[in-house]
Amino acid sequence: MDVNNGHEVVNEPNPEAVSAQPAAEPVAPPTLPPGLRLLIGHESQETAYLQDDYPYGRDRCKRKLWIETKAKHGQRFMAQTQNPKNGRWNTPKASTYGEIYVMVLDERPDSDTYNHVLLHGIGMHATEEKLDAFIATHGPALQSKYHKDKLNLIRALARANTKVTWSIVPSESNPSGSFANSAAALTRQVGRELAIIEGQG
Repeated sequence: MDVNNGHEVVNEPNPEAVSAQPAAEPVAPPTLPPGLRLLIGHESQETAYLQDDYPYGRDRCKRKLWIETKAKHGQRFMAQTQNPKNGRWNTPKASTYGEIYVMVLDERPDSDTYNHVLLHGIGMHATEEKLDAFIATHGPALQSKYHKDKLNLIRALARANTKVTWSIVPSESNPSGSFANSAAALTRQVGRELAIIEGQG
């Protein structure tokens, strides 16, 4: 899947060339294990995924779950329970911010986490191989501009890391040396890789 726009770009085929070649065997993309379902579009209290039967002390309650996105901070998992005694919604609880989170519902009856909402995520230091696998299995939940930009940045960093060598370089201000030169080189390389990736979109 093309990370930039969520669609595979296919050139118009030459009918003669197509007829002269045997049909390729379709290859199924990686998917989530059977019984796991992506929860998509739950981005606020108003669009939250609603659990109808969640533990609340000795009682049961309703619980709202969603992924909050803030461009300068990242994404975080939000949960809000409803007090079963008075029907009021409690103050939402938030996880720490991460790069990308996706909610997945476990519908496997024999699973220890049956009917639980699981949190899948990926961070800035993922390899390109892990990034591709994450996109392949969670792609439908990664369609926003935030996701596109963040996935491109993670890919650029992964590629840049394979091209920059880290070394300790002494200087007058720091005779014992530092990684400053390598860090600057990495930043420049990330910029180059990002320009290439975004130019392919």
